[in-house]
Amino acid sequence: MKKKPEIIIDTDAGADDLLAITLLFSANSYLIKKIITSYGSFSLKESTSRINKLLSLIGAEDIAVIETGAQKPLKRSFEPYHLIHGDLWISEEQKHTKLNIKKLVDNLLPKTDYFCLGPLTNLSKLLDEKDFLKKINNIYIMGGAISYPGNATPLAEANFFWDPDAVEKVFKLASEKIRLIPLNITEQIQLNNKDIKFFKEQKIISGFFKPYLHYYLKIKKWFLDPKDYLQKKYSGASIHDVVAVISLFDNRIINFKPILLATDLIKKEPGFIYPILRQEQQSNKKNSYKIMTAVNINQKEFWETFNKVLVSR
Repeated sequence: MKKKPEIIIDTDAGADDLLAITLLFSANSYLIKKIITSYGSFSLKESTSRINKLLSLIGAEDIAVIETGAQKPLKRSFEPYHLIHGDLWISEEQKHTKLNIKKLVDNLLPKTDYFCLGPLTNLSKLLDEKDFLKKINNIYIMGGAISYPGNATPLAEANFFWDPDAVEKVFKLASEKIRLIPLNITEQIQLNNKDIKFFKEQKIISGFFKPYLHYYLKIKKWFLDPKDYLQKKYSGASIHDVVAVISLFDNRIINFKPILLATDLIKKEPGFIYPILRQEQQSNKKNSYKIMTAVNINQKEFWETFNKVLVSR
């Protein structure tokens, strides 16, 4: 029997994170060895509780080990922003251990894939262990926006916005391993009310996803670019992290190409730095890195795979 590839998930437990994790468990093609929780859309305690609740509801609490990671960014302050993802949807039961970076790296099997679905803080700390990259196959990162407006500020995508210092460190130390799925790709896929009723785990998914969908359809409604060159009305909720993980299932879904990216850290006010990604033509800056980046998505293949795994028609 062929052994399942191992995956580590690093998450701040947003609604799209939870849907992505549900997708991976439903596929039953990968061994999710650990789920490392992070601050981000929620506090570390809240995100850990949300993962506990999800694993319990989908019957996976005895499969994956939850380890608690970073409570805040490397250098800046942090306040959670719950609005986008609805109510807390938390569990009273807390099954987790504190992340032990050295132990995690020592126990890693070769060619493990690492999925970063939240801020890059945990990943940046793991890179301090010299053997970490040797054992990692690919580092999949949902984050950044290339020539495209952000979703945390007009300039920055949320995961990169939380900890720009971690972004800079990860790009510098791990560029050869990164497979980046930016906002300009993930925004092309949206999920709406009519899709939810077909989910195999309808009651579970509706619990954490409907408030997220409500935010997109009733509050956000429009995507407005500050330069006014892009306007988009939402017909559903963007499922960023689902798009990121589904790239594992079929290499026809997302096309990756090496792109030279520069990270500009724009200081807007004391303590706040906005990380901006720009595509470069030639490497003439110390902060430019060649990154395997998602450049297009086959929407037909995406929905066929998504429906096959999560939807019962």
